[in-house]
Amino acid sequence: MGAFGNRIPSLTFEVEADAGSVNAGVIGNALLGEAGRCVGEWPVAGYAASGDRARDALAPLFDVDGVRAVNGPDGWRLAPATLAGAPLALSHFREARRGESARDAIERQRAPLASLPGAIRLRHYEPERDYQLGQQSSAVAGGGVREDRIDLPAVLPATVARALAQRLAAAAADGRETLIWQADLAALALPVGRIVVLADGSKWRLAGRQARASGIMLELKRHQPVPAAALPAEPGVSVRPPDWPDAVGTVHLFDLPNLGSPGAAARILIAAAGSNDGWRGADCWFVPAVDGEPIALGTVRPAAALGQLAEPLAAGSDTLVDRVHSVLVTLVNPSMTLETVDEVALLGGANRAMVGNEMLQFGTAEVVGSATWRLSHLLRGRAGTGSATGQAAGMPFVMLDDSAPMLLPEALAVAAESGAARVQWAPRGGSAMTDVTVPTARQALRPLAPVHGRIVPDGAGGVLISWRRRSRADAGWRDHVDLPLGEGQEAWRIVLSPPVPGIAAWESAAPMLSIDAGVMAALPPGTALAIRQVGDFDLSRPLVLPLI
Repeated sequence: MGAFGNRIPSLTFEVEADAGSVNAGVIGNALLGEAGRCVGEWPVAGYAASGDRARDALAPLFDVDGVRAVNGPDGWRLAPATLAGAPLALSHFREARRGESARDAIERQRAPLASLPGAIRLRHYEPERDYQLGQQSSAVAGGGVREDRIDLPAVLPATVARALAQRLAAAAADGRETLIWQADLAALALPVGRIVVLADGSKWRLAGRQARASGIMLELKRHQPVPAAALPAEPGVSVRPPDWPDAVGTVHLFDLPNLGSPGAAARILIAAAGSNDGWRGADCWFVPAVDGEPIALGTVRPAAALGQLAEPLAAGSDTLVDRVHSVLVTLVNPSMTLETVDEVALLGGANRAMVGNEMLQFGTAEVVGSATWRLSHLLRGRAGTGSATGQAAGMPFVMLDDSAPMLLPEALAVAAESGAARVQWAPRGGSAMTDVTVPTARQALRPLAPVHGRIVPDGAGGVLISWRRRSRADAGWRDHVDLPLGEGQEAWRIVLSPPVPGIAAWESAAPMLSIDAGVMAALPPGTALAIRQVGDFDLSRPLVLPLI
């Protein structure tokens, strides 16, 4: 059971039946055995019997086939009224000295039309539609407004199902008329369940009888059956799922920047997809250490777009629209698509994607081959991610505006900081486990690099350096408004690059630094400053300013 996460596996079976059709009697005898004595009328090509008892399994089939208990010389059996035997004349079951009279009908009951359903809707398995659910309906003459739905777990062609629905509608109307007939003791020989004929030629089903001092009271139900014949019907359009070949699954992990309120743990995104649309997702477990106990994460649904770089992406500027470079990406599933957006949508945050550890946006998406797309009109290094080093071929790609990928819970992301954590996954319904190492870059915890560095001479041989900070709590830009700090306190570390012996790093609590003339005189040509913000968990990437 370890391969299934200590859960009961889901098993699916396909059962093929012998050719030909059966009826309710055959099915009833198969389930009830020697106690069955069942007779059926309507043919079905298959039946899904389910329930705790045989009675529960057979009830839907017996109800629509009109199967009832019928007695006779050979005892009781289950059969439709139409197959119980030839109709019997009620006049044959009376004393010879007494004739049949209309006065013997001592009570006639007729339910109001509003009590009847307006229509009968029969749901069944449709063989012409690859055994998907089909339905046929028939109006009840004079019925009310409600609709009765009958779920019959049987395989019926549309023509047979329509005829059966029509018969059920007729039976619903007949059921509203009941006749209480007074008979003599000879009526005790009349089999219950049989069809009887009155002197006027009307047919009734004997539903029950009761012995009284004055004679025998018979409960008769109107019987006007519809012939058991197929009627023209349209099965509808089959919606068959594609017969997908076995799919190859892919799971990638991404170290996201902070895209909301800053937290105390990395934001690790788990994205998965298969090589065709038949792939149903990946069951994932988090393993915090080499010998750690796996922790179930749940199922990751297939992502809208997941793939990898087909060729390297060169470094680019994160302050300008990159019209020089493009991203060539091969998607996992050829049916995945990417969209082109206009400038307004692009600047509004559309088409966000992670390529390796860089978050970017693209304005133009052009398909150039099977599952291969070229993305251009780029905004690079979004949310403070690095774009200065570029990305190598084979780096993973995922669209971020998608609800299918899963974020690793914060408590587990903290446990992943050791560098030994991994995610195990198996395709749904499969048992082959694959390990993926959890990234340790923790971009969400890193402050954004400062910008707008300036070096101004102080008039005494020294310089005054200033810069503007950014915030990992808000990667946007607001004119004339300071962004939230996003850290416990503001702190800066400034070092020389390359280092100069005898000159230590500077610490500053504000985005400025003064270097006197003596220090400037000791700096060799080519010296620069690397300015980093000191965050609660990490240092920002540097802002590099040439000094000499």
